[in-house]
Amino acid sequence: MSLDSLTEEEVKYLSTNPYIQYVSTGSVRFTPEFREFFYQEKQKGRSSREILREKGINPNILGDRRIRNLAYLVKKEHERESFSQEDIPSSKEPLETSLEEKIKILEHRLAYAEQEVEFLKKLRMADLEAQKEWESKHRQK
Repeated sequence: MSLDSLTEEEVKYLSTNPYIQYVSTGSVRFTPEFREFFYQEKQKGRSSREILREKGINPNILGDRRIRNLAYLVKKEHERESFSQEDIPSSKEPLETSLEEKIKILEHRLAYAEQEVEFLKKLRMADLEAQKEWESKHRQK
């Protein structure tokens, strides 16, 4: 279920907008500031298309599916309170990234991996405790 590809002209048009972080024929990534603004305006009851037009983005180029996906992802992102975090880059990340950007990306990935390890440790400890409790109940009989 892929989205319609953008033409090269549409990519060029969208890449000039300061609220678009990355654009290719297959994807569009908005800046964290825009996503926060978008969420706040949606909470006020404004339509997605109206918000995009206000920031100089032609909603007809994006299409209905991308706009729906944007609204859904921004809502989910807000629930996780992650507007200030950098996105984990996809395989479509542009090759021309500065050393500072690469460091930011790697630091983000490291922090994410550390959180994952801590979660797995807690999960394992809870599993061991549950196993001990189960064994103690079944030995008494």
